[in-house]
Amino acid sequence: KVLDFGLAKLTGRSPKDSIDTEAPTRARVETDPGMVMGTAIYMSPEQARGLPVDARTDIFSLGVLIYEMVAGRLPFEGSHTNEIMASVLSDKEPPPLARYSTEVPAELERIVTKALRKNRDERYQTIRDMLLDLKSLKQRLEFEAELERSKPPSERAATEELRVPPSGGRSAGAKTLPPEGGTLSTRPASSVEYVVSEFKQHKLGAAIALAVLLLTIGVGYWFFGHRSSNVTTITSIAVMPFENATHDQKIEYLSDGITDSLIDSLSQLPRTRVIARNSVFSYKNQTPNLQQVARELKVQGVLTGRVLMQGDTLDVRAELTDMQNNTQLWGDHYTRKAADIFTVQDEIARQVTEALRVRLTGGQQEQVVKHYTENAEAYRLYLQGRYYMNQVSEENLNRAILFFDQAIALDPRYALAYAARGESFFSLGDISLPMSEAKRKVEQDIAAALSIDDKLVEARMLRANIEFQYEWNFAKAEEDFKQIIALNPNYAEAHHQYGAFYLPLTGRPMEGVAEMRLAQQLDPVSPLINLDLCLPYYFARQYDQSIAQARKAIEMFPDFFLPHGALGQALFQKGDYSAGIEEFEKAKAMEPSPPNLGFLGYAYAKSGRKDDARKLLAELKKQSKERYVASYWIAMIYAGLGEKDEAFAWFEKAYQERSWWLLWIKMDPQVDSVRSDARFTDLMRRIGFPQ
Repeated sequence: KVLDFGLAKLTGRSPKDSIDTEAPTRARVETDPGMVMGTAIYMSPEQARGLPVDARTDIFSLGVLIYEMVAGRLPFEGSHTNEIMASVLSDKEPPPLARYSTEVPAELERIVTKALRKNRDERYQTIRDMLLDLKSLKQRLEFEAELERSKPPSERAATEELRVPPSGGRSAGAKTLPPEGGTLSTRPASSVEYVVSEFKQHKLGAAIALAVLLLTIGVGYWFFGHRSSNVTTITSIAVMPFENATHDQKIEYLSDGITDSLIDSLSQLPRTRVIARNSVFSYKNQTPNLQQVARELKVQGVLTGRVLMQGDTLDVRAELTDMQNNTQLWGDHYTRKAADIFTVQDEIARQVTEALRVRLTGGQQEQVVKHYTENAEAYRLYLQGRYYMNQVSEENLNRAILFFDQAIALDPRYALAYAARGESFFSLGDISLPMSEAKRKVEQDIAAALSIDDKLVEARMLRANIEFQYEWNFAKAEEDFKQIIALNPNYAEAHHQYGAFYLPLTGRPMEGVAEMRLAQQLDPVSPLINLDLCLPYYFARQYDQSIAQARKAIEMFPDFFLPHGALGQALFQKGDYSAGIEEFEKAKAMEPSPPNLGFLGYAYAKSGRKDDARKLLAELKKQSKERYVASYWIAMIYAGLGEKDEAFAWFEKAYQERSWWLLWIKMDPQVDSVRSDARFTDLMRRIGFPQ
């Protein structure tokens, strides 16, 4: 057990054979306000005052210990306990380390000074941050030592002469040269041997090495000696949005992009569930409790990080936490040029994979660290495009397309940029673009992307949706959906599109429910996935289940208009017209789009409010002269009014447009009033729904 060296004690005796060596240590001592307990020379100001303490108190004590190792004396001294405590509580800062050792690097001075801040809010807030800084310093000193060892003997001798003080004595850090004709000894194999040898030759280096060792050996001992036997393998992970520590909105795309790339890379891991983007980004710009996040997302591991950009220097910190035990599995700190962003992402993905102890084949390893471009500027433009594409609106989608255009111009073989541009065009289809126009643009980008990488799931997903929603080639679309899921079972959007739309709309709604449950596991906080789980139930006419899921979606996302429309549909079809219309009206007030006008107009017509229905019908026709409006919605209001000839005239226009909304007619209860018409049977035949 690792115990507090100043306070730990046994509080009772037990027979030797009854001791449980695996039992948790019991907390027997509490530091209550006004009660001072501890070892005076290592005591923090708040501890000396008898105030409540936390982890930052231990950081202060460790700072004292490092200072003592380097300087050979304490930072706060006195002839007795009261004088020492008075020194700790005063405003006086300890003497700089450089006074006692000329070799002290400025970075070590900064680390120790920060750890010894009298105000705990100015100290390191977590021991992990201090460990990362010490590791970085240790690595730099080791690199400099290697450079020194690699110099020719004559140059090393000259360097050593410069280190000898005028009195002829040796400085504290001088190295002993090998005998004539001898060779320099290599660094000992083990960390312990290295620390011992460094103590003999280089007191400062040893102090830093030991400080790092003190912090890491406990983690390593626990990890290898305890975790392997007592902790289950991590098979689920959430990559939380990396913090934009620069606090500059102009480079928000960079922190988001690193997060996106890591999600994409880690989703390639076999037998590991990686939470999709929509869910993790719901926590963006928050400081959530990670244990709560792990419970909500149902994951065992959480990867967090921060990105700082200073000029052209990129500073990235990342750490992986095992939330089952609230312990760090891995952490690292990267300082690189901005152009080296690919290297940073590769290193994080590779090291996280190692920390998860996932064994990869050569092909899998290649997928985890795969680059779709080597052009850093093209990648930057792609990340900016993704940033806007994910903020779904007509304006942002068009902005995203411009960034993808520029990325492709810089790297014409950037498959991922083609796929993202195609997805943006597809999202504009049947909203601000006729699907026929959107389809032409999307197909060009699909062809370009797949000619470069025929396994790119984003491009294959677009192709499956085109085949399903526009070509109405149902057999080929289903084959593609299944292949995409086989290629990447972690791709939540494939399960979503297949489960919420393809399966229910082609007559297999309960299979759709099962597929949506898989999507929900991968993306548990996605607004669309939580909402669209309503659809298979709705098409199966299980209205109570659809209502319950819609209410859950509204509770999770109260400002999202789509759940109100979904709830309105289920309530209305169940027979609660007034409650259904109320939800449709809420959706329209939040987003007066053609679908919301169409749903509400149909409900008004079916409930007898025909004048209100005709007003919305006129509004849709007016909008259609200024922007694209899917003919399907005009047809639906006419169907609600019972004017079948007009309804089928507009259904025919929707057929000519290849409007994807027309695919709803096989299963949608809203068209029940026209199902017996021969024209409906003919329309179904021409669409070619599978039997």
